[in-house]
Amino acid sequence: MISDDLTFYYPAISAVVFYITVFSMAEITRKILDKMVHKSSSLYIFAIELIATAQMCTCVYENSVMIRYYGPMAFFFTVTSLLTAGSFMNRGAFVSPLAPIEAFINGII
Repeated sequence: MISDDLTFYYPAISAVVFYITVFSMAEITRKILDKMVHKSSSLYIFAIELIATAQMCTCVYENSVMIRYYGPMAFFFTVTSLLTAGSFMNRGAFVSPLAPIEAFINGII
């Protein structure tokens, strides 16, 4: 539905700005991590997992805005878009807090 009322789009604009901010901050943090920590170290693997998990968990909260104002189809589009963008940006992270904990317990990292 296309609306002439600009206030109809405010929730979507705020959600998109939030998503862009979260993804940008996560990418900047990853770039800093790439320069400061050796990629084969346990700290690097744990930090990449932590950043990816925090990024994707943070983006969940804005999904309720999309459902409330635009319905289930907007929610489906939003989640699909976020997962696609995350798959390109997360550098192979599992996006689960349990993967690094399990690797640590098993002595892999």
